[in-house]
Amino acid sequence: MTKKDNANDITAEIKAISLLRLSEAAKNNELSLQENALDDKLKKWNALILIASVDTKILVQINFDILNIIGLANNIFTEVEEHEYASFSKDFVKEYCNLIAGLIKARFCHAIPLQIGIPMISTHVEPKTFFGPTTKDVYEWKWCIKDGTNGLNVTCLIKFEDSYEAKKLISKNEAHQEQSTEVEFF
Repeated sequence: MTKKDNANDITAEIKAISLLRLSEAAKNNELSLQENALDDKLKKWNALILIASVDTKILVQINFDILNIIGLANNIFTEVEEHEYASFSKDFVKEYCNLIAGLIKARFCHAIPLQIGIPMISTHVEPKTFFGPTTKDVYEWKWCIKDGTNGLNVTCLIKFEDSYEAKKLISKNEAHQEQSTEVEFF
């Protein structure tokens, strides 16, 4: 196993979780994941969450536009008044980040003791904010989740410190197994 293999395993899980959880949270079964097909109009806002341990950093970044989130999750915004769209959309995406982070922590807790940061919203962010001035050994993947018209972009960045030792994170039998839909918040 190499660091790149571990990064690929983690990202494959994040892709599967990101699609499943967005479909559930938005109550939208029409979503599909499109590899390397980012939508440029979705770069107005960024929601970010850091999932990290001493030697591993995983940054999940969601690019979105308020109107696209309203369209994507219109099944849950039925009682929201128009003047509340921006606030509710941002909160929705931050909670989506929390769902992804919590499931990644649970999925890999036996191999990597991960901690979860607080989701944040920004109009611009640089990876060096989280990874330091060098982006050497930072692995990056990008995908878009859309329902045809509306969507969001997801970027996953993973960095392993020099002290990280590559290991088998998941067995082939465990890969992409569907997680329980029960989520508990404290």
